[in-house]
Amino acid sequence: MTTRSKYVHRKADPKNPGRFWNYFRAKGVYTRLPDDPASAEFAREYDDCLATLKGQPLPSLRSKHDRRPRDLPEPRKQYPVGSIGWLTPHYTASATWEHYSEGTRMNYRRALGLLRAQIGDVLITDLDASRVDHYTHKIERRYGGAVADQQKALISNLWEEAKDHAEINRKGKINPTLDTKVRYRVKKKTKAWSVEAHEVFLSTARSTLTLAADLLYFTGQRGGDATKVRWSDISEADTENGKRWFLRVVQQKTGKALWHQLPEPLAERLRHEPHISEEFVLTNAWKRPWASASVLSHAITRHFRKLGISGFTMHGLRAAAARDIASIGGGTDGVKSVTGHVSDKLARQYAEDYDQRRVNSLTVEAWNADLRRKAAAKDQAASPLERRRKLRVVG
Repeated sequence: MTTRSKYVHRKADPKNPGRFWNYFRAKGVYTRLPDDPASAEFAREYDDCLATLKGQPLPSLRSKHDRRPRDLPEPRKQYPVGSIGWLTPHYTASATWEHYSEGTRMNYRRALGLLRAQIGDVLITDLDASRVDHYTHKIERRYGGAVADQQKALISNLWEEAKDHAEINRKGKINPTLDTKVRYRVKKKTKAWSVEAHEVFLSTARSTLTLAADLLYFTGQRGGDATKVRWSDISEADTENGKRWFLRVVQQKTGKALWHQLPEPLAERLRHEPHISEEFVLTNAWKRPWASASVLSHAITRHFRKLGISGFTMHGLRAAAARDIASIGGGTDGVKSVTGHVSDKLARQYAEDYDQRRVNSLTVEAWNADLRRKAAAKDQAASPLERRRKLRVVG
């Protein structure tokens, strides 16, 4: 058993009697720790939290699967006028904030809590590119490059918010986030499930997971939206092709409302699927709605691990849907109509990937035909003696 316990606060899991959640508690801030206090992961994360508390360098870079910052309590303090902490409530009350979707606002509230906790007392006019780079480097080591870049984006947003407040004299300075380092770069896009992996998963996983896989694939939605699909979101309507089932979903990330006709295999399954939950379509093995998309994602990954298959994630079903839509000639518009991508960029990638393969096949076949034609023409131009010699060699 580990001896790391000075700052550990345990809280009972309300859904699992006898189990506890562990938190690193210091200065009124709670940071979630792994559930097993005897694990190496618990020891590493406890040491990282302790190093941060004491202002020491973190002992190691965090891996790509590390947790993200949790919700932080609202501080009970007065921030200096013009500081990050002072600007935050003005930003969340602005017209700009109101235009964000609820999912974006929820995400930003958490990120603003982290920003306020780290540099809430710093005046926005005291920031420059060097200080922003120093701060994002610190956040990158703790939470990863994506979180660091989001913190930088919020600093930029607060800088724009400062224009509307006479109390803040920006002194002709430029946005302090300009010419700063980008901390996160996409190494590769999500790997779409292969046909073989998809078939193996559906033939071996329990029904709660196969239903989730069918809903994710045939709707092309993100995990967070799929886990929130309600039976009331699904309806049947008459079309020129007969009765069809439709799903109405408002995407959490973009706030975009989609009206999606369900492909026949999914509609047929849902028609006969028991309503384990009166409200939500997807439920876990304990007949309860999935707590979050992350929990469902881990369950899918664990099943693949049991099969000895690696490289496929829950989000790969969304990529597989986009790939297959592109393969039937759906193009960018077809992909966007199902997945709800706001930007053409990702949708175009799936369409272009298919188009490249299709065009390459057509080109090579035309090339082969041209090579055969040239070879035949060359044979025709050869003398009768040469043609007889070739026939003898072949014989």
